[in-house]
Amino acid sequence: MFGDLFLDEKPNASCEEKPPISKTSDSTSNSPARERGSTGFCGLQNQGGTCYLNSLIQTLFLTPEFTENILKLEKDELLANDQSKLGVKTRVIPLQLQKVFAKLLLLEQESTSTQDLTESFGWSTAQEDFLDLQMVVSGSGSLEQSLKFSYLDAEILSGSNQYRCGHCDKLVDAAKASHCIKRITMNK
Repeated sequence: MFGDLFLDEKPNASCEEKPPISKTSDSTSNSPARERGSTGFCGLQNQGGTCYLNSLIQTLFLTPEFTENILKLEKDELLANDQSKLGVKTRVIPLQLQKVFAKLLLLEQESTSTQDLTESFGWSTAQEDFLDLQMVVSGSGSLEQSLKFSYLDAEILSGSNQYRCGHCDKLVDAAKASHCIKRITMNK
């Protein structure tokens, strides 16, 4: 049932130091995975905004009846026929959920990725117009300056405010920015 579970992992590291890939690593980085903590549980990596989804996945995983039924699903039950391409099998959510559950059970590491599962949902990014935005106006010279500071400029994390890199587990300088707003237009 779990024979090819770890075959299609995609390394994607951005740190300068790239140690060899650990054979038990499920991370999308080239760094060796940290072992499970004192709780004995393997957690889920946040992809940025997936913390609520990760909580739901962990709740389902810790529901024995649900987990047992997901892990019992056979290959033919996990793959659906794509009606647009005769005979072609496609990835589906139960297959990816089964893989995540298996990794939570079997990997001796601190956390595992849910990227393949979230990609199986088929969600796409959409462009939306905002009718209102929260921002700090105190100390800004103009409304445009406040918008730029709040939504377009990157915050530099350095000194005592450095970011802990998940790839190399070191404090590093970084830039934190919101990528949800590309430009701001103002009606006058």
